[in-house]
Amino acid sequence: MIKVIVSTEKTQGQRYNDFCFVPEGELVMFGFVCDRDKNDPDSDCGCSRSLSGFNCRTATTTFKVAVKDLTKNQYTKMYVDAWRKTGFPVTSLTRLDADIMFYAAQGRQEGDVLEFRNNTFYVREPMPDESIFTQAERTK
Repeated sequence: MIKVIVSTEKTQGQRYNDFCFVPEGELVMFGFVCDRDKNDPDSDCGCSRSLSGFNCRTATTTFKVAVKDLTKNQYTKMYVDAWRKTGFPVTSLTRLDADIMFYAAQGRQEGDVLEFRNNTFYVREPMPDESIFTQAERTK
């Protein structure tokens, strides 16, 4: 059993530019980051603040730590296989990315909701009952 990072819709809307196109609970990985988005996590594209689903290859800005019945080697193989399916070449950096994702999860509690900004994972604060807030109030 290991901790991994998976997609979640929890805390969506906490930032005005959140999005989630990955099914709940799908393993996520780093994706391609365009030049326009590279230094600005709030740019229009969103690729520098999101992770992509292993299977669906769409993106989300919210993810959580989950426990899965895998070994680290199995996880790394799954990560590399998912990357290979994107059509980009598999390099030693692909395995390094898998390690970064793996170790980012190990330092967190199961259920922690994360975001990725400026090449750093942050734990998001739990949101109060969302139904009592408007979109504008949530993004202040």
